[in-house]
Amino acid sequence: MIDSKKTLSKLWGISERLANILAKHDITRIEDIRRMDTEYVAELANRPIGELKISREIAKKSKPKLVEGATERTFPIAWLTWGVGLDLGLYLYTQGFRSMIDITEETKLVTPDQPPRMVQQLSPVKSQVLLMLIKTLPSKIARILVEECNISTLEELSRADETTLSECVKGDQDFDRRRIGTWPDLASKLVQEGITDYRKAAELPLAKEYGFSDLSLVATLYVLDVRTPEELVEQFGNVYNAYLFFADEKERRQWAGQSFIALSSPVQVQTQTKPSVTPRVDDRIEIFGRKFTRAELELCFIRFWQLGIVNWCQDTAWAASGNYESVNKDSYWEPDAFRHAFWSCILAKSIPPEDAWLWTWAHEQYSTNNLGESRMDLHNNKVGILLTTDPALILDSVPSTSHLPAGDVLSPCELLAKEAVIQNKLILDPEILPPKLPQKGNLLFVKPRL
Repeated sequence: MIDSKKTLSKLWGISERLANILAKHDITRIEDIRRMDTEYVAELANRPIGELKISREIAKKSKPKLVEGATERTFPIAWLTWGVGLDLGLYLYTQGFRSMIDITEETKLVTPDQPPRMVQQLSPVKSQVLLMLIKTLPSKIARILVEECNISTLEELSRADETTLSECVKGDQDFDRRRIGTWPDLASKLVQEGITDYRKAAELPLAKEYGFSDLSLVATLYVLDVRTPEELVEQFGNVYNAYLFFADEKERRQWAGQSFIALSSPVQVQTQTKPSVTPRVDDRIEIFGRKFTRAELELCFIRFWQLGIVNWCQDTAWAASGNYESVNKDSYWEPDAFRHAFWSCILAKSIPPEDAWLWTWAHEQYSTNNLGESRMDLHNNKVGILLTTDPALILDSVPSTSHLPAGDVLSPCELLAKEAVIQNKLILDPEILPPKLPQKGNLLFVKPRL
């Protein structure tokens, strides 16, 4: 027997409670719903007859296996659109709607009685749905912002402060609160770029190239300067990693070990790999008490004369971070960010900056390195190198180092690295996608080929 809770409750108008009542009257299958007497069931369960007619129509137009196996990912329109749950997603599917851009202001839902919800609430040009162009903003939170916080447009969200947003959604514990501070900035960038509805997001290069159903991911990547397949691969390695980066912990657990079918283009084979559910083993090699990545070992052979300097700079940075006093007392990652910037800065003063980038990049190339932490560390390394080559490219105001002793390598870098923290030029959270940094001369921060 089909579990009525898991199957019938996927239909519009049938809750788990009603599914249990129906089961007691031998209505347990989709075929049973097709034949049910709606007037009898409405009276039996005290439910609106219109809703039951809709559930019967869904059953008539859907194959039983489709309903039984339905998940939110089967129906992107249910997964991505504010106000559209799985039950309404199924109904819209039977009406021929496959994605958000199929719905317009003029869309009329043909129903046996009354529309499940006002079509205006489903329109992608409406403000509630516009909020969902930000990938890190969950649909439930978007609804709270609209109903409780009177924030219903991207412009209003761009002007909101983090304290106000936190207060509005404080009752919900199902998402990562560290994301809140990024919403106004992302909303502002979407407005500046003119991405004001899902049709415009559907015209973006990544959407066309990959055939994404998740236009909120495409839009968020776009305003963060990840706009081509090549840039996506450079930043994330593959599309699955991009999804995981913007997902909260609950979504990550749901996706663990599942196949992922977000792509439809030929480059899918090249850029998307299903992550292994087998725990990865650290592939670094320990030599004389110090762990080396394979990339670092390759550099040891071709730039062996720099190894002693690299190790000294690294040890010096670790010692300095141990005595570091955080500017933001609540920031777990600030000492780490300072250490990477300081290490890269003194290394770039001791060897050519281009070589400093090679060594700092190679240091992050090991199997168990977390994707977000690796990207954060590489960004902070780049900042440290630029603090040596041209600090004015990074800092809004560069503190004077003329009072420091001539030939002193450490003190200027320590001063500049601390200033980078104060001016918010370092990434202090692995969940944040780093901005692109200015390039100058021959110092190009590209993936080295060893």
